[in-house]
Amino acid sequence: MHAWLALVLLTAGCASQVPAPTSPAAVAQADRQRRSDFDRSLDRWQGAPLSELLSKLGKPGAVTPGPDGKTLYAFTRAMPTDPGTGRSRFSCTVRFVVDAQSQRVQGHRIDGC
Repeated sequence: MHAWLALVLLTAGCASQVPAPTSPAAVAQADRQRRSDFDRSLDRWQGAPLSELLSKLGKPGAVTPGPDGKTLYAFTRAMPTDPGTGRSRFSCTVRFVVDAQSQRVQGHRIDGC
């Protein structure tokens, strides 16, 4: 299992230990906190060599070079779609920003999760 996916599942597992919030505001707050915790956990990749990132996470779903000397490496995980609604039950994309010259991670962006 890929390391970051294990981290997502671990984070989700930890979240399931806490009683589920009942109000919409509490649900939104819990979701913001979970996302913030996940975002901070990805900060450990800051400055890491691209080779280490690829070794741990495997082949990215997309690689997009930018005009600014940076390249985005996108890793996406999704659960199968719900047969009743046709929508994905869970989708998470993390895009790591890598400096093309130094081949080191300079940051990340999260979509979904």
